[in-house]
Amino acid sequence: MKTIPRWDVIRFQKEKALTRWLEQVLHTDIILKISRKVKKSTKNFFQDVVVKGQGIQISPLVTPDLWSIVQDVQKRLHIEDEVDFYIVQHPTMNAFASMEQDAEGRLAVFFHSQLIERCNPAELRFIVGHELGHLILDSHRIHHTLQTAYQGGKSLPYSLQNMVSLWKKFNEVSADRVGYLACQDLHSCITSMIKLASGVNLDFQRFKLADYLTRNREILTQIGKGDIPRGSSHPIPAIRIRALELFSQSDLARHFDQKDLLPDESLQAEMDALAAVMETQKDRELDYYRQIFIVTGGMVVATLDKELHPDEKEKILETVSLFFHYPHEYIQSILEEIRSQEDLLKVFVESATKILQLDSSERYPMLNFLIEVAFADGRIREVELQFITDAGMKIFGFSEPEINQIILEKLSQGAFVPGIEFPL
Repeated sequence: MKTIPRWDVIRFQKEKALTRWLEQVLHTDIILKISRKVKKSTKNFFQDVVVKGQGIQISPLVTPDLWSIVQDVQKRLHIEDEVDFYIVQHPTMNAFASMEQDAEGRLAVFFHSQLIERCNPAELRFIVGHELGHLILDSHRIHHTLQTAYQGGKSLPYSLQNMVSLWKKFNEVSADRVGYLACQDLHSCITSMIKLASGVNLDFQRFKLADYLTRNREILTQIGKGDIPRGSSHPIPAIRIRALELFSQSDLARHFDQKDLLPDESLQAEMDALAAVMETQKDRELDYYRQIFIVTGGMVVATLDKELHPDEKEKILETVSLFFHYPHEYIQSILEEIRSQEDLLKVFVESATKILQLDSSERYPMLNFLIEVAFADGRIREVELQFITDAGMKIFGFSEPEINQIILEKLSQGAFVPGIEFPL
C-alpha cells in the first residue's frame, strides 16, 4: 500500500525499529522478490466470499451505511489504494486484513458477521481504521516472508520466534493508533476493544470511561511487578488500552493533519515504559523448560552412538546461547544434576511434556532441533532416526508420515551436510 510520510512519525517507534530489524534479519526484500517471480497471487476475494455464498461485499447498494463508514475512514486516513471490504458469516467477534493481494492487486478487509451486529458506527470506525492500519504499515511483508520461507515462523530459532511475537504485539499498538485517528473518540475505541475481547455488549451497562481507565492503570501497575504469560499475537488488553489512552492525549493525535508532523517525545517516553512491560512478557516458565529441553534433548540424541561429536556439542551450545551469555556454565549446571543416561532421558521427557502443556505449537521447533543435532556430525544413523521418530510420535503427537516429511524437508533445505573421512 502506498503510504504517506506522516505514518513513520505516527507509528509506535519501537515497532518501526523492530520492523526494520526483522526485515533485515529475515531477508524480507530478497525473499519477497523471489516469491513474486515464482508465484503469482491466486487469491480471489469476491469469488471466495460472495460467489461461494460465504458472505457479502460491503457496497453502496447492499450495505449503504457500512459503505459510508469505510469510505469516510479511507478519506480520513488519506488512503488511495483499492481496498475491498467483506462480511463473512461467523459467530465470533473478529476482523482481519488480508496479508496478500488478489490477482488484480487489490487488498481486502474482512469482518465477522457477529462483530457487525454488536458494534455501533463509531466502534466500527475504530475497527476499520485498525485493520487498514495493518495495510498502511505494510505488515504483510513480514507475514508473507514468514509463510514463504520459514514455515509460518515455526522453523525459526527460539530467539527469533520471540522477536516475531514481540513484533506482532508492537504492530497491534501501531494499528490501534490508526484506528483512533479513524474514530477520534477514545470511548468508542475502548468499548470496541472490550467487545472484541469479551463479546459483551456495553450499550446498556452504564459504562464510565474515566472510571474504567483509572482501574486499568491500577491493573497495569500490578502487572508490571511480575511476569506476564506469553499469550497471543496481541498485547494484553491493559497495555493496549493504556497505550491508546496515551496516544489520544498526544500532540501526534491532535496535529495528525499537519503537513510537517513532529515526533512527540513525551509520548515516546511513556511508551518506552509500556514497551518494557511487553518485552518482559516472555513466559519465564516456558523459557525455563525450553532451556532444559535443549540441553537434555540435545545430549540424548548426540550420545545415542556412545560418543559426543564436537559439531553436535557446538549445536547444543549455539542453541543454549540464545538464552544465556555464558552457555557453558548453564549446560554444566544441568548435567551436574543428572547421574545417569536414564535420568537424562527422564528429564528430557519431562521438559518436553511441560513445554507442550504451555504451548502445543512448540512441538515443531523441538522436533526440528532434535533433527538438527542428529545431522550435526555429518552422519545419519538409524538409532538416531528411530529415537526421533519414537519421540515425535509418543511425545510430540506427530504421525510417522509427518515426521518423515519434516526430515525430508530439513534435508532439502540443506540442514544435513555429509561428513567425508579420507583414509590415511
